[in-house]
Amino acid sequence: MVVSVSAQTEECTCTKIESATTWNFNSEQADSIVLALCNCQMDSVQFKLYNRWGQKLVEVKSTTLKKEDFGENLPTTGTYLWTMSCFSAQNGLKQSLSGTITIMR
Repeated sequence: MVVSVSAQTEECTCTKIESATTWNFNSEQADSIVLALCNCQMDSVQFKLYNRWGQKLVEVKSTTLKKEDFGENLPTTGTYLWTMSCFSAQNGLKQSLSGTITIMR
């Protein structure tokens, strides 16, 4: 996936990575997955992952989710909902993103 950001723009945005929809814990590169890219420094990022019953499984302050964020409680194979809230003081941007991710073990 190619993401290009113009250096001349003053608009600060985060973009959901559409290809980040499956995370196979057994693959060689399974330590982390990036779910969004931002074209500027975000002062605050809050990422949450929920199961199908709406229970929050993990909360991190990053656009990247890591296996170690789950501790001993790695989720089982299934589809999960994620939400991300971002804030940039650079231009006062407040943005919310959400999506689903299928986790395979």
